[in-house]
Amino acid sequence: FTTDLTNVKVIFNDGSNQVPASQQPGFEFKNKGLYTSNGFQKIIEPQEDVAVTSVSVSPTSASVKAGATTTLSATVSPSNATNKTVTWTSSNTSVAKVSNGVVTGVAKGTATITATSNNGKTAKATITVTEDDPTPTLVNNSTISATTITLGNTVTVKGAAAGGTSPYKYAVYYKASSASTWSTKQDFSSTTSVSIKFTGTGTKNVCVKVKDSSGTVAKKYFTVTVKANALTNNSKISATEIKLGNTVTLTGAASGGTGSYTYAMLYKKTSSSSWTTAQNFSSTKSVSVKPASATTYDVCIKVKDSAGTIEKKFFTVTVKKGLTNTSKISATSIALGKTVTLTGSATGGTGYYNFAMLYKKTSDSNWTTAQGFKPHETVTIKPAKATTYDVCIKVQDSDGTIEKKFFTVTVKNVALANNSTLSATSIKLGDTITVKGSATGGTTPYKYAVYYKASSATTWTEKQAFSTNASVSIKFAGTGTKDVCVKVKDNAGTVVKKYFTVTVASSITNNSTVSATSVTKGGKVTVKFSATGGTSPYTYKVERMLVGSSSGWTAISNTSSTSTTVSIPTAATYQIRVTVTDSKKAISVKYFTVTGK
Repeated sequence: FTTDLTNVKVIFNDGSNQVPASQQPGFEFKNKGLYTSNGFQKIIEPQEDVAVTSVSVSPTSASVKAGATTTLSATVSPSNATNKTVTWTSSNTSVAKVSNGVVTGVAKGTATITATSNNGKTAKATITVTEDDPTPTLVNNSTISATTITLGNTVTVKGAAAGGTSPYKYAVYYKASSASTWSTKQDFSSTTSVSIKFTGTGTKNVCVKVKDSSGTVAKKYFTVTVKANALTNNSKISATEIKLGNTVTLTGAASGGTGSYTYAMLYKKTSSSSWTTAQNFSSTKSVSVKPASATTYDVCIKVKDSAGTIEKKFFTVTVKKGLTNTSKISATSIALGKTVTLTGSATGGTGYYNFAMLYKKTSDSNWTTAQGFKPHETVTIKPAKATTYDVCIKVQDSDGTIEKKFFTVTVKNVALANNSTLSATSIKLGDTITVKGSATGGTTPYKYAVYYKASSATTWTEKQAFSTNASVSIKFAGTGTKDVCVKVKDNAGTVVKKYFTVTVASSITNNSTVSATSVTKGGKVTVKFSATGGTSPYTYKVERMLVGSSSGWTAISNTSSTSTTVSIPTAATYQIRVTVTDSKKAISVKYFTVTGK
């Protein structure tokens, strides 16, 4: 029995039956083996490798945009090759990348994609990336700090964007949700943070628009709920304990609630059940009450908002009989060498009053008597040191009751003050300024030192060391902003500085001209140089800038010639800047606007 079963048909016959029937083709034999008396015996034979003879890629060329993908397929021959795996590579991954036949465009250009079999057979496809990654869509990412606030608070809009073409500008609008008209909080601006304080409660709408440099606009809307604060009674009373005959002041105050407030003030003896109305509801906030008896009083201040809501606040005031010391002092802070006047006064008590005046340094324990008990009401004292003093005024009534009142007086040395002046703060190059040293306070005599520098410099130049000479002249080198420092030192060594800023202008005048302010595109403008003043010779620098461009100034020439030409390359508006510099570096700048048509 042959074992070459490559092209074999099989029939089955047991001696009396045949399958398939006579004259019919046999079954295709797919499994190699032998039929024996023991049944089918499969023959295991080693499998032969079938090598790849060629590889093809489809399509062989394709176009794709940057950021997009296209798919290539690879076919190996023969179809029964043992290993059909191919490896994909790109000749330029900065233009196109490939993975398992999927090609991704990276940047504009051309790349070759190669499919390679396991035994080195290859096929290629040409990929053309036709354009750069398109500009992403403008997205408005603006945010708002809160969507629920209480009346009187603000919300902050933070403008933010992505995509589109930067830079971005932001506009902010708001309205009541029930309104049809928007209010503009900010027109288009580079400012990203805008705060809004709404009028009235309710639901509000906020619209934030972002516009990119190409003019594309994206909107974003927010809804803010503005709630009223709860009405709070913040009323106060001037005192909770007073002497009989004195007054107590009731002051209405409130927050929250709705609209404007009105106040009602009532009081009664604590032992009574009936209230006395000092003021019915009124916009008047302050009312004074003078209790008639030495007892305890209850005080009620009511506040009512425009919605009719009422909040009450209660106080208790104790009214006592007795002597009250109402003495006064003329000042609690004076300069050394000045006086302070003590004035005795009193209310209540019995009969007539006598007054005693005492004072001491706060650091001392012993008092000095400026006046013993006398009817005399006024005493003047002159403290001897620059320090803090305690003052006591005693009042005694005819029953011998004494009430004291204390004050603190601070006695200060007169501080050294630098009153120096400058003759001018703006001069021409070559002129001088005069410093006049002057001072008050401190301890005489005074000395003066003078320094100067360019504002941009860090090092000072000493013009005069400390001296009694009070007048110093300075002549600056070069134009620009200069700083001047004048120091005054007193006999105790205290130093006080005073600074001035001086602008030194150029003494040169730029008289340059241009031949035209409007030319055809590609035309030229002649700049004629001219200058007066300063110190010759002069040099001229010419620069050109496209108006509205961020590229800045382009140098055209730097010359000592009498003229030069400037081309106007496009139909646009240009600035021409002419800078003249003399031999001493004095500078004068002149600008011209030229339009290309």
